[in-house]
Amino acid sequence: LSYAASVPLLLPTLLPDRIYITATQACWLCLGTAPAGPAGTGKTETTKDLSAQLGKPVYVFNCSPEMDYRTMGDIFKGLAASGSWGCFDEFNRLVPEVLSVCSVQYKCVTDAQRRKSLLPGRGLEYIDKATGEKHPPVERWTFVAADGVEMPLEEGTSAFITMNPGYIGRAELPESLKALFRPITVVVPDRQLIMENMLMAEGFVEAKTLAKKFASLYFLLEDLLSPQKHYDWGLRAIKSVLVVAGSLLRAEEGQVESNVLFRALRDFNVPKILAQVCGAAVLCLSSLTKEDRGHVLAITPSPHVGNWLVSALREAMLCQATILRLHCELRQCCLCPLPCHDVMPPCRTW
Repeated sequence: LSYAASVPLLLPTLLPDRIYITATQACWLCLGTAPAGPAGTGKTETTKDLSAQLGKPVYVFNCSPEMDYRTMGDIFKGLAASGSWGCFDEFNRLVPEVLSVCSVQYKCVTDAQRRKSLLPGRGLEYIDKATGEKHPPVERWTFVAADGVEMPLEEGTSAFITMNPGYIGRAELPESLKALFRPITVVVPDRQLIMENMLMAEGFVEAKTLAKKFASLYFLLEDLLSPQKHYDWGLRAIKSVLVVAGSLLRAEEGQVESNVLFRALRDFNVPKILAQVCGAAVLCLSSLTKEDRGHVLAITPSPHVGNWLVSALREAMLCQATILRLHCELRQCCLCPLPCHDVMPPCRTW
């Protein structure tokens, strides 16, 4: 359950606006919404942002093949009884048999919503313009679920299903289920605009120039480096870098903003790049920041790395520079990529 209060909102670009319009029209027509697109394009975050703006509680469910029709039926009944939104992440991971039953289960909810919308004032409190009389809302509107249980239906409930089409292990939605949702294609967002606004939110004055350099660097790395499982040049990685850069900027006054962003990019990206291609990545980073190769590879010592830890890791035949790079990588994220020697060459940290 997401906290629908004073939370950071998404940047109002054309992509979220299209999703907002489609989702609100779908709610008015008593339908669900089906954003589809590549991973990391903001489908779930846009749904959560819209619910926060409308003051609706939203529950995010990570769908998996282990979920059966009983679980989905209980979820739909709970959403209808509470008037909440449900965001089913990677909905097409469900098996086709469960998807077929889901169409019957959710159709019971949408049919009840349509019957209520045909009432005067859509069943809500309204004032008759002709007579000026105030009519109260309809109380105790119920529907019969697919399993025969009578459930209350609160106003405003809706379902959002996000999908990654073309991925391995994804099933095709049946036509009966597609008819209950309005589709919307989510394309790759404007990274540079998002970077610029996030830099301004973190306190950077030269946000426009730094965002252009940042976006150019990630586009170059994405095109030049080979695909690896632990490489991520999307919005999730961008947000992590910018949050670290903001914390570094606020840690000390009077710093040069370009150097702060350079430190965050260096500490976040250099340790996870494979040693065989690290030279190309360092060349891109140094060309954008006008730093030499030695300064790019240099990691600033941290007071949090104790002497006992350095001594213990030195006994494991790790040099001090490798220890500091490992510490920087662990400081940026919870999980540190450890490529296996038998599968692929080790990354620079190892």
